[in-house]
Amino acid sequence: MIKIITPSTGTPYTIGDVIKSSFGFFRKENSLLNFVDQVKRYLNANNIIAVNSGTSAFYALLLLFKKISDKNRTDVILPAYTAPSLTLPIRKAGLNPKLIDTDSTTFNIDLNKLLNSIDEKTLAVIIVHMFGIPTDFKKIMDQLKSSQVFLVEDAASSFGSKIYGKQTGTIADFGFFSFNRGKNVSNFTGGLIYIRDKDLLNKTMEIIDENFSSLSAKQILSILLKIYGLSLAVRPVTYTMLQKLIEKYKYTSLHTDFDSFKYNTVQSSLGESVAKRYNHIAHLRWRNGKMLYNGLKDNKNLTVPKIPADCYVAYNQFPILVNNKDSKYKIESILLDCGIETTFLYEKPIHHFYPELSPDNNNEPFPNSLYLAEHLILLPTHPQISTAKIQNMIDVVNSYAE
Repeated sequence: MIKIITPSTGTPYTIGDVIKSSFGFFRKENSLLNFVDQVKRYLNANNIIAVNSGTSAFYALLLLFKKISDKNRTDVILPAYTAPSLTLPIRKAGLNPKLIDTDSTTFNIDLNKLLNSIDEKTLAVIIVHMFGIPTDFKKIMDQLKSSQVFLVEDAASSFGSKIYGKQTGTIADFGFFSFNRGKNVSNFTGGLIYIRDKDLLNKTMEIIDENFSSLSAKQILSILLKIYGLSLAVRPVTYTMLQKLIEKYKYTSLHTDFDSFKYNTVQSSLGESVAKRYNHIAHLRWRNGKMLYNGLKDNKNLTVPKIPADCYVAYNQFPILVNNKDSKYKIESILLDCGIETTFLYEKPIHHFYPELSPDNNNEPFPNSLYLAEHLILLPTHPQISTAKIQNMIDVVNSYAE
C-alpha cells in the first residue's frame, strides 16, 4: 500500500482557481486592478502595488529610498536568520546588508540590539515577521518616527497575521508581501508593495515603470502551465505519486540573482479566485498553529516561540527548537513515515552563507541565530493538515524531542 505524504507547504487550488487563471491569459492589463482591490479590502490598506515577487517588491522600495534619501545612508538592517535571498535586492540596489542577532525567545530580530545598531549610515530597518509570527515592534516605530531611517515590514511569510489590530505589512509606513509557492497564500509567484504615503506610492510606480519590464505572452503561458502543475503538486495523492519529479523543482541552492517584472493577468486572475478564501486559509493556519503551540509548550526538551500579546498568527509553519539538534532528524524521519513532511528551512544563518557579512571573523557574532538555524524544525500548518495530523505531530515531537 502506498503511503500518502502531505507536503510541508502549499496553497491548494480549486478547479475554479485554475479555470480563472486560464481566462486571465486573455484579459486586459487593467484587470490587474481587480486583484489589487481585493487585496486592499482584505488588508484594509489603500496603497498597494503588485509585482512578480516579494524580492522585487523589496527591491522597488530600496530604489525609492535611495532616490529620496541622504546618499551617505547605505546600510540596511535585517536579522541574521532569515531568507538569505533578502540580501540580493539590497546589494543589487548598491546598498549594504547589516545583520542583527535574533531574539532567542521570539525567534524574530532582537529589538534592543537593533536599536543599538542604528547610526548615521542606516538607511532602512527591515522587520521580518518570521514563520508568520508578528514582531512586536512598537518601540522601534516610536524611536524612528522622526528620524531619516525607513522602517519596512517583511510580511512575506505572515500574510493574514495581525498585531495592534492591523494586518502585518501595513503597520509601518512601508511593507511588502510574497505570493510565492510555500507562502501563506500563493499565486505561484507574486509580490505586493504597501506604502502609506500616496505621493511616495506614485514615485514607486514610476520606478517600477522605469526598471521593471512586462512578461511576454510566451513567458505568461509558461507560468500558466506551471500553475496547472502546482495545482496537482500540492495535493497529497499527486504529491506522493510525483514526488521524485517535484523534488527537481524545489529550491535546493542559494539564489544568486533575481528578475523584476510587472505583474500579469494570469496570476492576478488566480489571485482574485484565491482571495475569496483568504479568511478561511488564515483561520486554519491559526487553528493548526495554536493547537501545536498548546500541545508542545510544556515540553522541556524543546523551545516554542514567545507569541506577542493580542496578536493573531496565521502561521506559515510552526517553529520549534529541539535541545539536542540531532533529534530533529529523528523527528523528521518518523513524521515522514507517518505521511507528514517537515522542513529545517535554512540550516545556517546568513553570515555563514556569506562570510563577508560577518562583523567578527574570530568569534561567533550572532549566537542566537546560529542556534536557531541548527536546532530548528518546522511543522506544517497549511489548510491540508487535519487536526488528526496535528495531534500526530504533537505525539511524535513530545516522544522524540531531546
